[in-house]
Amino acid sequence: MTPSFPMWTLLPFGVLVLGIASLPLLFPDSWGKHGFQAFVSLGCASPVVGFLLLEGHQDHLIGAGKSYVSFVATIGKGKSPRIAPKTDPEFWNGPCCS
Repeated sequence: MTPSFPMWTLLPFGVLVLGIASLPLLFPDSWGKHGFQAFVSLGCASPVVGFLLLEGHQDHLIGAGKSYVSFVATIGKGKSPRIAPKTDPEFWNGPCCS
């Protein structure tokens, strides 16, 4: 096992960033579909995932997966709307509702 990752493993990230910037302009109908976005993301991630698996870095891959699941769970908690009773004047008279 190598102590660090080779430089080529940075390339898919650059391609993904350029894709996120340019693909909505080039293919707006396709980019609006989650399946196309997932295809692009998986296409960019697969070379690095393959490298991690082949070079024995499964622990990095598992750690990243756990961190991602934790992140998504945390973000998901913040997406629930605030439910306020109709008697809460602070909610109904705030900047969003006046």
